[in-house]
Amino acid sequence: MSLWRRAARATTFRLTLPSLHSSSRSQTPHWPLTASWIVNLVDRVLEVYRNPAPASGAAHGWRYTSVSTLRTGDLVSPLAARHARISIADLLP
Repeated sequence: MSLWRRAARATTFRLTLPSLHSSSRSQTPHWPLTASWIVNLVDRVLEVYRNPAPASGAAHGWRYTSVSTLRTGDLVSPLAARHARISIADLLP
């Protein structure tokens, strides 16, 4: 069975990253990445989360202020290469 077919059957993926702050500030909530992309294989979309901001009511003390759902036919640009255009269709199996 191909990797894409196995991945398409899974409903949840988890990516764990090391702490982004030093241990001396362990009381500070972990600050998120500037942008996060989730390739949602079940719904065949790319979820793009950008612009984290403090939010007192949020579970971790922050939330993304920009959330987009992109579909086949749409294009996305990484923050590190804003001139680049990536087709959503190229990210999906």
